Amino acid sequence: MKHNTAGIRTGAAGPTLEAQKKKMLRYLDEGHTLREVYRKFEISYSVMQRLRLADVDFDEKVRAITRLAGRVGARKQSVYDPDRKIPPKGSFEDWRMRYLGRPTTLLGQAIAGAMLDETNRVVFILAPPGGGKDTTVGDVLLYVKCDDRSYLRCAWIMENDNFSVRRIAQRIEPYLTDPQAYRVKPYATPGGAVPVGSLIKDYGPFKAEPGMEYPDGTLVAKTTWTQHELRFLASAAAPEAEPDLWATGMGGALYGARVGLMVFSDLVTKENQSRPTDKETDFQWCIGTADSRLDTTGRLVSLGTRVAAEDNHERLMEHYIGKAEPWSVEQTGPLTKTTYTNGVCVIVCVAIWVDEEGEERSYDETRFPLDGKWQLRNGNRIDLAALSIDEAAARNAKRILGLREIRERDPDWFDTAYQQNPSADSSQFDFTDPILDLCSDPRRSYGKALPGEIRVLCVDPARAGGAAWAVLGLDLEEQTIAVVDYKTFAGLGVVGIKQRLIIDPITVWQPRYLSYEVNHEQGVLYDPETQKVIADFGVTVVPHQTHKNRMDREIGVASVASEMRDRRLLFPTALTSDQAKTRLLRQHFKNWDAAPKKIRSKNMRTAHPDDLAMAIWPGVLLARKLFAAAERRDMGMRPAVPASVLRRWQKRSVQAERGRRGNVRADVYHAVDLDRLYLGSPGAD
Repeated sequence: MKHNTAGIRTGAAGPTLEAQKKKMLRYLDEGHTLREVYRKFEISYSVMQRLRLADVDFDEKVRAITRLAGRVGARKQSVYDPDRKIPPKGSFEDWRMRYLGRPTTLLGQAIAGAMLDETNRVVFILAPPGGGKDTTVGDVLLYVKCDDRSYLRCAWIMENDNFSVRRIAQRIEPYLTDPQAYRVKPYATPGGAVPVGSLIKDYGPFKAEPGMEYPDGTLVAKTTWTQHELRFLASAAAPEAEPDLWATGMGGALYGARVGLMVFSDLVTKENQSRPTDKETDFQWCIGTADSRLDTTGRLVSLGTRVAAEDNHERLMEHYIGKAEPWSVEQTGPLTKTTYTNGVCVIVCVAIWVDEEGEERSYDETRFPLDGKWQLRNGNRIDLAALSIDEAAARNAKRILGLREIRERDPDWFDTAYQQNPSADSSQFDFTDPILDLCSDPRRSYGKALPGEIRVLCVDPARAGGAAWAVLGLDLEEQTIAVVDYKTFAGLGVVGIKQRLIIDPITVWQPRYLSYEVNHEQGVLYDPETQKVIADFGVTVVPHQTHKNRMDREIGVASVASEMRDRRLLFPTALTSDQAKTRLLRQHFKNWDAAPKKIRSKNMRTAHPDDLAMAIWPGVLLARKLFAAAERRDMGMRPAVPASVLRRWQKRSVQAERGRRGNVRADVYHAVDLDRLYLGSPGAD
């Protein structure tokens, strides 16, 4: 309710002010603190002091109420009555909208129905990324636990401990402890609204407060409530010491009594399925934990996205389904729900499905349109053809990626992660022998660049460990990337980096671009001798920062496999010597695939070097930009640039000219003009 606070702020006497004072006294008498009064009536501390000074009677009543509460500004002693009557929950969809402000999609209805049907002992949920699997499962858990008086023990398990703790802290705990959670609309939820109810008021409190008492005046014992273990007040009288909800990572210990509801959330990822040993270890931990910790009526919910054929999702389903036969199969739009005779339920949701008329449809058009859209500032979406790129940029329109665009970019990955239908060869690593075989070019030999190709020198520097450079030849017309030559080194030191990785290959190959990793050895670029060679040969430096982006699905090292599958990344194999050199290059990619997250120490790199893969990777990223710029020039197009990005570029340009925050040293070695490269101007080739 919006209060008329004009009279309060000004202190003006009148009926409105007196009425508001009475409302404040009633609100304070209900047990709220003065701070909560300030927030509800939208006044400050100083305004309240002026009101109390101007009205002695009002001041005495405020003092009397707060004195009864025990201290000025304190809430009256909180009382927890475990036997009080609690309201019925009703259906999950209605309850969810009332208390969490989230509508329930078709996928959400299927998930909730399967979880609340206790004939389903094990539930598998496979759906596209961003489909709301985790959010819905977390909401169902809240639905089950908010009025639970049977002490149902739950465990939420993710790939690692930090993920699980963060998920509980962000998605579940606020609705159990923070009244503010019920005053805001759920983030990024189409059709969402501010909740009208509060679980804390209607079913709680869930967490003990200092000095909290039972109705008979005895103190409520403090219960365990940490980032890993949540124990509700309703379980305070239970003899067991285990929490109502565990948050832990794969490999963590679930000790004590058995678990009634266990959630495996996104345990299977591309990274942890890439090494057979780790894959097997994870699988054995999953079945061992579930089989040993679930009690006789315990239930398991496993949710995620397929990452490959024969991944642990598939293995877990085979383990629990066994030889059971399907009891029922329900097909509804993008959803297929299969229930087996032994109590296993499998829900599979695809991103793109075909209706009865043979037309492709999105599983959630509101959030994931079938085709790309422009989203205007008022939230409306229009077709891409309705606005030119320049018009969209002028109107600050946001580009929404369509499912068909994602499919076109990487069909194999789309079939796996979005359609839950991985191909047979996806069970292997990204850089498999069949994929690497596609790079073979029997027309080329090492040490020879073709006329018209743009040469790019890619450098992966290291002082003590392995290092490498590779020269790529880019054909803008054919959009191919050929490895022209490469060399690997170890223990170069700073002088060796400068001479062997930069000066020597630039002098021999005279590249147009130098793609250089700047994580640790950036200072070598500022050496006067290095700068002179770069300037003399007119080389454009493209710094590359490597952090978590190496594991990114779109731009990470593994994404280079898309160029391999499309036969755009070429390895020379004309001569026997070329084939031998290509075998070493292939091995570097396979080494990276076998341990993509390994610590890049000297010993490990010496045993399993992947420096060539790490050197070529940023060169491929640069090639993609150059190919896209060439296409735009050929079509006479300019890409849309968000206004916020343009402002940052303009600001950065002004700062550089004034010499305040611009990187003056970067200008010395001709740093690439990424603005022009992004805009696709004629000088960006």
